[in-house]
Amino acid sequence: MMRFASERQLDEIHDASLEVLERTGIRVMHPEATTLLRGAGAWVDATDDAQARVRIPAALVERAIQSSPSRVVLASRDGRRSLALERDRIYFGTGSDLKHTIDLETGERRLSVLEDVARAARVCEQLPNIDFVMSYALALDVPAGLQELAHYEAMLRHTTKPLLLTTFSNADVLPHLYRIAATVAGGETEFQRSPTFALYGQFVSPFCHDRIPRFDSYWPETIQRWQDEGLAGDADTVLDLLRSDITRVCSSLPVPFPGREEVLSEDEHTKVVRGNQGKTERVWKHRSGTPEHIRFDCDCREKWEREYQPALLSAGLTFKLDEARRNLAQGWTREKFCVFMGVEPFEDMRQLVGDELLLPAMAENPDWVRDMSRTYADLILRDFHAVLDSGAQPDAVWLFGDLGYKSGPFFSPRMYRELIWPDHRRLCDWTHAHGMKFIYHTDGDVRKLLDLFVEAGFDCLQPLEAKAHMDVRDLAPRYGQRLSFFGNIDMTVVIGGDRGQIEHEVRTKLAAGMAYRGYAYHSDHSVPPQVDWETYKFLIELLDRHGNYGITSPLHEP
Repeated sequence: MMRFASERQLDEIHDASLEVLERTGIRVMHPEATTLLRGAGAWVDATDDAQARVRIPAALVERAIQSSPSRVVLASRDGRRSLALERDRIYFGTGSDLKHTIDLETGERRLSVLEDVARAARVCEQLPNIDFVMSYALALDVPAGLQELAHYEAMLRHTTKPLLLTTFSNADVLPHLYRIAATVAGGETEFQRSPTFALYGQFVSPFCHDRIPRFDSYWPETIQRWQDEGLAGDADTVLDLLRSDITRVCSSLPVPFPGREEVLSEDEHTKVVRGNQGKTERVWKHRSGTPEHIRFDCDCREKWEREYQPALLSAGLTFKLDEARRNLAQGWTREKFCVFMGVEPFEDMRQLVGDELLLPAMAENPDWVRDMSRTYADLILRDFHAVLDSGAQPDAVWLFGDLGYKSGPFFSPRMYRELIWPDHRRLCDWTHAHGMKFIYHTDGDVRKLLDLFVEAGFDCLQPLEAKAHMDVRDLAPRYGQRLSFFGNIDMTVVIGGDRGQIEHEVRTKLAAGMAYRGYAYHSDHSVPPQVDWETYKFLIELLDRHGNYGITSPLHEP
């Protein structure tokens, strides 16, 4: 028997845990659990049983341990009691809920389906060293809410071994699983004598959010207006009031001519500049706004290969490593979610050659587009590798790029898959290989690309532009098991100022996102200057009111 700790060390760990439970306590967000603990003799420090801190006396813990069974036996479906769960016994089985599978026939990585669950069960049935079976895969071809039942049926059909089941999307499914198992066993009495499955559960870490994460973006003119209306501070002050959870470590912005800004002409309000991308554009001098593109110097493949690609490859990092390490340390000190930020390959290409050249080139000169996309992806990974090699390890990669406009993507899903998607997947694979999450920003209506985003491995989509028909209330039921959503609070509703409409917008969209894989607050783009300070403070109040996780799904709110 392999041991990682001596009996004395185990006793020390146990004694320390008793001290933490009694003196520090735990946050309990289940009113019924709080009532039970109070009745058993625990000390409850709050009157709100849905947000109580409970301190549990050591004697109560020890009494609970003594009352638990020292032995539980699981049976195979044929009635053989084969797994005795007791001290010093170890068993081996499969895991569960893999979102992706390597296809045995094609060798390609793809989304998992129900047949993968059935195949895994058939294989496990024939392997003598596998003692129990879990689903192995998450059947993404089955509607959310029915997956646990579908997994159980597939395993029942293809293995007789004891099962370990999950209820990851809907705890209400457990009674149905129990009734099926009892029927298969010949009745509840027979099932209770020889149970054929156990439920796989995980305790909620004390470091998990008990509310939705938050972050937002503001126009400079918005902050100026709010200062005129009484805000004592700047954008960072607002983020602190929002209780923002995200901080930037560094930004990857590969450019061919770092530091270049040549002013060609100017007047009272604007100036014409040739910048670090080689393009010429007219920009506002005293206010924010989209620049007017005048000329893109990189206007053909030959110039790209002769001048711009070599310049990009020879340019150094676009940030300072010591500053990145310092930002990460400060973020950790403040318990923030620390992110790499950057511009992804398609947006880099748009800024280099312009839409009028790039979009036709995707059809007429696809090899050039692939070369540009691959080059920019390589440079992004070079930048991020440098940060990791310096000893800094953020929590996520957050890349920005706009793939669509109000009525749809800039290109067909097929063209995206052939030209841009391979580099998006490569960036996702690298991110996941280094233990981070992948967040993707795109404006526009990109609903036609969502399946490809999931297949590439995107973890989270932001900001879900409401005026481009993106609505988390529609998207979460279809994609909420595979994607987290970040944003979508319609600023046109907030601008309107009707507090009833604003509350409906916030409550229903938070509820939709929170009911599935997760949701983070952000405006559906950036907060514009038409939003007054009192209205934005009301928005923060709504996040406090409706953005907390409890025992009841937010979808069931009245």
